Amino acid sequence: MYVGIDNPISITSAGVTNKDLVPSINGNGATIKGADGKYTIRVTGGTTATVNVNARLNGEIRNMGSTSFRIKYIPSPVSQIVTYTGSTTLKRSMIVAAKGITPKADFDFPVSYEILSYDVFAYVNGTPIAEPTTGKYFSQKQLAIINNPRVNKVSIENVRCKFPDGRIAQIPGVNVKIQ
Repeated sequence: MYVGIDNPISITSAGVTNKDLVPSINGNGATIKGADGKYTIRVTGGTTATVNVNARLNGEIRNMGSTSFRIKYIPSPVSQIVTYTGSTTLKRSMIVAAKGITPKADFDFPVSYEILSYDVFAYVNGTPIAEPTTGKYFSQKQLAIINNPRVNKVSIENVRCKFPDGRIAQIPGVNVKIQ
């Protein structure tokens, strides 16, 4: 289970129809919602959560078993321009057309991260220039740096990202050699 997001889960029990299942969860503010065998679980922290499955059988509630799950934080994304991460070479027009950076995560199901701020760093005539922005889009000053014909490399640094669970952390930036 991952902290702060909806974790999809299917629950079945031999000899019991899905509508007769009565699942519950124990663990640090964990909740379970859904019906008919399809549920979402949300956990807020801790190291384990236990899903208990009961069933309505002949007018009685019977324990069908339980399973414990480890609780983890979702992995950190990396910054990307278009679809490129790390160090790459791009045409100036492609960087400008991207309009900014986005987070890229390798995760089992869709989650939303938000870029909060970052700096564009470059050297112009041997002088270092760093220009900050908030949000995922390049500012006009950052675009001026990128469009400067004397700039042949830019680094996206100090990228702050908000995770779906509410955490805010710095994530890896992108280094781009400009063609």
